[in-house]
This record gives sequence, structure tokens and C-alpha cells, in this order.
Amino acid sequence: MMVFDLCNEILKIQKLRRVVSYAGFYSFTAALTFFYIYKQHLYKAALGNCYESEDWGPVEFRIMAKHFERQAKSPYVYHSQYMAHLLSQGQLDGSG
Repeated sequence: MMVFDLCNEILKIQKLRRVVSYAGFYSFTAALTFFYIYKQHLYKAALGNCYESEDWGPVEFRIMAKHFERQAKSPYVYHSQYMAHLLSQGQLDGSG
């Protein structure tokens, strides 16, 4: 009987470990998704808080590009430079 009880205890521990690992993975995935979406909202909020989206011109996008460049956020820099280039009708090439 001791062997049987020992096997049952081991199975309970293995089930507990499995449940904890699944919960940890789920929590990590949920947190990762939340923070990724949260950062996207922050970027959009930062752009929207300064001016209305219709009022933005190449100067405002260049200012935001410099701001994101100092923060080392290259995807945002690229987007801001691209929008400045489009709104300036090709006069700003993104070099500064």
C-alpha cells in the first residue's frame, strides 16, 4: 500500500506542476498582449493629445520623430518620418 500511496502523491504533485505551468504561460501571454496593445494606444494618444489628427503637418511629425529618436523607438521614428515626407509632398526626406 505504501507504494500505491507514494505513486498517488507523485501524480498529485505532477498535476499541480502542470496546472501551475499552464497558468503561468497563460498569464505571461495575456500580459504580453496587454502591454503591446497598451503601447500602441499610448502612441496614438500622444499624437492625438497635441493636435487633432487633421491639424498635423510635416513640422509636427518631424518633432515627434526627433522625440521618438531620443527614446530609441525606431518603428515610431520611421512612421513619423514617413508621414512628414508625405505631408511635405516629398520635400522632407527623413534625414533631419
